[in-house]
Amino acid sequence: MTNRRDEVRTMVIALMATIASSVRASRKGSAATLSLLHVLATVERARPSDLATALDVHQSTISRQMQSLEEAGLIALTADPVDRRSCFLTLTPKGRKRMQELEEMGLSRFELFVADWSDEEIRTFGNLLAKFEASKARVAEREPQARTRSWQKKS
Repeated sequence: MTNRRDEVRTMVIALMATIASSVRASRKGSAATLSLLHVLATVERARPSDLATALDVHQSTISRQMQSLEEAGLIALTADPVDRRSCFLTLTPKGRKRMQELEEMGLSRFELFVADWSDEEIRTFGNLLAKFEASKARVAEREPQARTRSWQKKS
C-alpha cells in the first residue's frame, strides 16, 4: 500500500516534467512569440525590460524577439520621450491577428494531447489544475515574503 507522501512524490515528478517541457517550449518559436504578444495584449504599451521581467527571460532575448517581431509588423516601437535610451512596444493589429492564430494552433495541439481522453477527464483535469493553483495561492498568502537578494534591494 502506498502512502500519501509517495503519491505526492509521484504527482510532483509528473508535474515537474510537464513544467520543464512547457518552459522549454515557451522559450522558442511560436510559443515564445505568443508569450510576448500575450503580454503586450494585456497592456497598452511596455518597455523591453518590463517584458523581460514578465516573461522571466534575459533582456537580450527580448531585444532579439523585438527586432524580428517589428520586421514582421507584429509590434511597433516608439521612443520613450522621457528616456531616449528606451522605447515602448505596442501590439499592432497584425500582431493581434497573429496572436489569435497562434492561440488556435496551441489549442489544436492540446486537443491532440488529450484526444483519447473523455470530456469528463478533460474537465476534471482542468478543475484539479485550478484547485491546485488556488491551494498554492492560499499557502503563499500565509508564508512570509521571500527575502530579497542583496543585489535586488532598492537603494
